[in-house]
Amino acid sequence: MAQLRILNLGCGTRTSESCVNLDWTLWALLASRPAVAKLVYPFFGSLRRNRLRSMTGTVIAHDLRKGIPFPDRSVDAVYLSHVVEHIDRDQVAGLLSECRRVLVQGGTIRIVVPDLARLIEDYQESYRLAVSGSITWQQHDKALEPILEQSVRRQSRAVVHTWPAAIQRAMTVAIGDARKRGETHQWMYDEVALSHLLLSCDFVDTRVRDPYSSAIEGWKEINLDFDHGSEYKPKSLYLEAQVPEGSMIPAKGR
Repeated sequence: MAQLRILNLGCGTRTSESCVNLDWTLWALLASRPAVAKLVYPFFGSLRRNRLRSMTGTVIAHDLRKGIPFPDRSVDAVYLSHVVEHIDRDQVAGLLSECRRVLVQGGTIRIVVPDLARLIEDYQESYRLAVSGSITWQQHDKALEPILEQSVRRQSRAVVHTWPAAIQRAMTVAIGDARKRGETHQWMYDEVALSHLLLSCDFVDTRVRDPYSSAIEGWKEINLDFDHGSEYKPKSLYLEAQVPEGSMIPAKGR
């Protein structure tokens, strides 16, 4: 059986030998240019060097706002982990239609996002405990962070908070704030909202999965949703859908 062709879109530094990995970050730019990466190694700390060296497989530096650089019906599966929530709400359907265009009939799209329903459940439980005096307001405040922090934060994580304030400001001017760099959440999703979005883009058979199960053959061995047996991004929603057999190819950039 021919090997599946899987696109890992918005991969960050989490790549796989089993996928074609695409992103538009410094990491992807360096991983796709090994000679340049070697030149900048001396300027990186050990943590960043290790992150860059951990990137395996084919890495393509590409801005997904310009579409997906693959022909119609040329891939078997598309995977987006903690990507969709970083895209402006009115632009997500265009990206999903591009995913559908490059997928073969019967192909699978797998989307992982923070699960708003679970985060709200945690918040409600924390609120109950805080009102009863069982936890402090500081502990309760931590229940708000997964819902709001990535929507309101303005300073990029590339700016180290222990740097002098003047250097932090200069770096922000040079590289852009968190929103300009695409680090902040532009929307959040639950099963109902994300399923509706996929169905509206002419996918079918939406199904909630877990980190280890998928319609994508051999997914557990690809090992992108878990580390050392544990969920890589806790409190996530894993949703898959298929391209129907006999379907028309959507226009590019729909």
